[in-house]
Amino acid sequence: MRQVSIPMSKVPTNGNIHGASPTHKLGLVVSEVLTNASRYAFLGRDAGTVAVEAWTDPSQMIVRIRDDGVGMEQKSGRTVLGSKIIRSLIAQLDATIELDSAPNAGTKATSRLPMQQK
Repeated sequence: MRQVSIPMSKVPTNGNIHGASPTHKLGLVVSEVLTNASRYAFLGRDAGTVAVEAWTDPSQMIVRIRDDGVGMEQKSGRTVLGSKIIRSLIAQLDATIELDSAPNAGTKATSRLPMQQK
């Protein structure tokens, strides 16, 4: 059995995430990325860490999920973050997601979501 540690930071909020049901959609994005990490990041390893960080600035919320797993190769002509669910939810949130990964260097997914001021 693998042991995976998931430290999480508290999310400060100073506005509302743009769009209908954004908290639920963001939760689904985080869940899907965490599921992918638990399935693929630690193949051939007994332990690993996945960190979830979130913070805001005046115009956006940033959510970063990173692992210290096996990483993955970038494939040209194809979206590496191949989940239709993640892409669909990110589009509905008017957000972006960036993926940074390399073999044996872990993976980092960073989402940026627009904020509306109260």
